[in-house]
Amino acid sequence: MKVKLFVLFIIGLFIAACEDHNHESESTGNVDLIIKAKYGTEALVVDQNYIYFGNDTVKFTNLEFFLSKVSLTGSHSHSLTNITFVDLDSKLKSLSESEAGYLIQFKDVNAVNYTGINLSIGVPSDLNAKTPNDFTVLDPLGEPARYWDGWKSYIFSKVEGKYLNSQTCKSVGFVYHSGFDTAFRSVETVKPILVEADKTTTITMEIDFKSILGNSTSHIDFCTDPVFHEANAFLTDFMNRFQSSITIK
Repeated sequence: MKVKLFVLFIIGLFIAACEDHNHESESTGNVDLIIKAKYGTEALVVDQNYIYFGNDTVKFTNLEFFLSKVSLTGSHSHSLTNITFVDLDSKLKSLSESEAGYLIQFKDVNAVNYTGINLSIGVPSDLNAKTPNDFTVLDPLGEPARYWDGWKSYIFSKVEGKYLNSQTCKSVGFVYHSGFDTAFRSVETVKPILVEADKTTTITMEIDFKSILGNSTSHIDFCTDPVFHEANAFLTDFMNRFQSSITIK
C-alpha cells in the first residue's frame, strides 16, 4: 500500500512540474516595432530640404509601403504579422515625430529568447494574386487606392518628393512606385531578442532613404528618371537598395 502511495506521489509531482513548465512556456510579453526614417544620419522630416550628393537638394512628400511576413526567429519562432500597411510620412511631420518613429505594437508574443527577426517589403505572391474585393475594408489589402488594376498588383511602396537643381533642371517632382512579385524583398537579421513575460521589448527598424536613392558615385538622375512604375532594371536596382537600406537595432 505504501509503495502505491509513493508511486502516486511521484506521478503527482511529475504532472505538477509539467503543468508549471507549460505555464511558463505560455507566458507572453509585448513587442514594439518602431520604424524610423533617416536621410543618411539625419532624422527624415517630410517637406524639408536635404543635400543630394552635392549642391542639389531633395525633399520627400510621401513615403509608404507594405510590411509583411514579420516574425521572430530562433529555436522558438513567433509570427508577429503576415501583412500591415505603413503610412510612414504620417509620422514625419516634425523632427520630434521623426525621432519618435512609427510605432507598431504586437501583443501576446511568446516570452522566450529569440535569435533574430525576419521581415519583408511588399505583398507576398499569394496575396498579391488577389484584389481589394477579396478583403474587408478594414484589411490593409482592402483599400482600392493601394492596388493598381493596370499592374494586376498591389503597390508595394511609394517614394515621392521633389528635386531642385538650378543648373540642369529647375524643379522636378519624382514618383517611384514599386509593384509586381519581382519587387518583393526580404530582410533577415540575426540579433538576440528577449521577450519577457508581461514586459515590452522594443525593436527599431531604420530605413535610410538617402541610400535608397543611391550613393556619391552612383545615384538617381531625377531629370532623366523622374517617374517609374514598371517592372524593369530601374525597379530592380531601386528595390535592391531599399532592401539594403534597412537596419534592425
